[in-house]
Amino acid sequence: MEANLRKINASPFRAKFIEAIALIISSLAYVLIISWTLNLRIIQPAFQQLEKRQGLEDIGRVRATIKNEFPSLTLLTQDWGDWDETYKFSQNHNQEYLEANVPSLTTLSKSTKIDFLALYDLNAIELFKGAYHPDMEREVNLHSTPSIRSLVASVLKTNREKKGLFKTDEGLLALVARPILTSEGRGPSHGVIIMGRFLSQLLLSSVGKKCPIPFELFIQDDKRLSAPEKALFAKLSATAPRFTPVFHQGFVYQTYPDIEEEAVLLLRTPLRDHITSLGRQTGYILLATLGSIALALLTFLAGYRMQQKISVQELQESEIRYRTLFENKHTIMLLVDPESRAITDANPAACNYYGFNHKKMLKLKIDQINAVPTEDTWARIDLIRLGKQKHFITRHSQADGTIRDVEIYCEPISLNGRALLFSIVHDITTRLQAEVELAQLEAQSRQLHKSEGLSRMAGAVAHLFNNQLTVVLGNLEMVIDEEAEGRSREMLIMAKQAARRVSETSGMMLTYLGQHSETLEPCPLSDICQHYLTELQANTPSNIAIRTDLIFPSPLIHGNAKQLKQVLSYLTTNSAEAIAEDWGEISLTTSIVETSDIPQEYLIPRDITFTSGTLACLQIRDTGCGMTKKSLERIFDPFFTTQFPGRGLGLPVVLGIIRSWGGWIGVESKHNQGSTFRLYLPLSKGKE
Repeated sequence: MEANLRKINASPFRAKFIEAIALIISSLAYVLIISWTLNLRIIQPAFQQLEKRQGLEDIGRVRATIKNEFPSLTLLTQDWGDWDETYKFSQNHNQEYLEANVPSLTTLSKSTKIDFLALYDLNAIELFKGAYHPDMEREVNLHSTPSIRSLVASVLKTNREKKGLFKTDEGLLALVARPILTSEGRGPSHGVIIMGRFLSQLLLSSVGKKCPIPFELFIQDDKRLSAPEKALFAKLSATAPRFTPVFHQGFVYQTYPDIEEEAVLLLRTPLRDHITSLGRQTGYILLATLGSIALALLTFLAGYRMQQKISVQELQESEIRYRTLFENKHTIMLLVDPESRAITDANPAACNYYGFNHKKMLKLKIDQINAVPTEDTWARIDLIRLGKQKHFITRHSQADGTIRDVEIYCEPISLNGRALLFSIVHDITTRLQAEVELAQLEAQSRQLHKSEGLSRMAGAVAHLFNNQLTVVLGNLEMVIDEEAEGRSREMLIMAKQAARRVSETSGMMLTYLGQHSETLEPCPLSDICQHYLTELQANTPSNIAIRTDLIFPSPLIHGNAKQLKQVLSYLTTNSAEAIAEDWGEISLTTSIVETSDIPQEYLIPRDITFTSGTLACLQIRDTGCGMTKKSLERIFDPFFTTQFPGRGLGLPVVLGIIRSWGGWIGVESKHNQGSTFRLYLPLSKGKE
């Protein structure tokens, strides 16, 4: 029973299959007949016309290449014809001109590529004529034929140049004839100059290299021409129009005129038979292609049902592969609907990373984990959908509010007929932090190199200044004590004071470099600040108040009391200048800090290596104008100032002193928000 049912079900399938095969075969035969007709009536004639059109273009290129040989000859003829010496020669016939410029035709041909030169005066009387044939490698005698005399008469009559091919007993010449004028190109003409080149094998070889088209040139009675070609040459020379191209036995022929517009050469270029061959191949390919298409359709029908089963199986396997890949526990993957921006799926790695369970993740929109404005998210989605962007860096928030830097690779995909965005997310927070740290290290390295260079240069200059100023001051003091009186004495004292100020500046530079002779000893930081407070207040403008918060007993630092007063003076002066004429405040604070508690502000020197322990801290804070980030980078550069020229050594001296004590300076400043300087000073040994 079951076998019968299978036979009944199989019969309709077999009939339809045979019917489909018959339909395909009949359609294939019909398509092949139509294709063959199109090939014979349209494709082949079209390729033949294309071959002829290409032949006309080829012979046109050959004519253009030959014609291009005349411009250089024209320029050379113009140079000689407009030369004042030639103009004089045509008048006085001086032989020195020929001896100087035409020592021999052989030399002229080899040096200037001029094979023929002739000069005529205003009455068409021949003054000079000579020719050298490169193929014969000797001078030849060209008789003054009526054609040459006619050419000279024509140029004299029209006062215009003529150029073209010229037939002689020794071969064809490409020549240019022009009137002899002055160097300004003015007349009247005093004769005619003719220059030419033989169509030698060397010249034809040069023309052949310039022309990408193979060609041949034949004269009227050329022995290389076959009898039909000679007859064709005669026919083209006698038939009007004489210079029309003709096609004959796979070649294109065209006559080329001489200077009198008479046919003198026959050009021959081969037709590109590969074009018609390509046409035949195209026809065969068309037939083969259509036959292959029909065969493919037949094969498709025969294997349609089997392919359906295979497709279903492959789809199931593809779904398994996708699900296996998506469920990867190490790589964060998301599926996002570009229209609603909803997260349609998230793998376990994504749930673990963002801190949400799978159910909660599917309720989120991509905006809720993007730590960037919503408008930016929409713009990014549009770029991805259009295929203009696949990779970008952004910031995502996690369930606990942590913001992380992420790198995303995203592409549009189609899943179950639905357009989605498939995203792979990589956390790059650590990498970006490392890059920032590397940039900071590079900045520190640049600062160190700059400081080292400045130190060497400034030290040498300062020592040199001090040595020279010692001599200047000594001599000034001797002159003041012994001889100077009145106005001269006052001027010398002013010079002495100026020299001392320069010497002090050099000393400040040496202090900045740490090259000073001050002794380091235990110093009570708070006591020195307290004792020096009265002097600081006296030197500070009345609109500025100085507040103190000093710890006692005073921390003992390893430094120098005199230099500490200098530091206080320079820093309070700097703060007062930042406050200017406004009401403001400067606060002095001392404290003990742990190295682990030192804020990560701008620290100098840059090459800091903190060890665990305690340091004394002297803080000077003001309510002044503050500094920009750009100024902050340069405040310890010698002579850098934002006030007025001639200043800029106070902070570098402070840096030099603190650095020589083994301490550091920390700076915090914002524009219009004041500045804070913190001096981290080593404690005296055993007195911490």
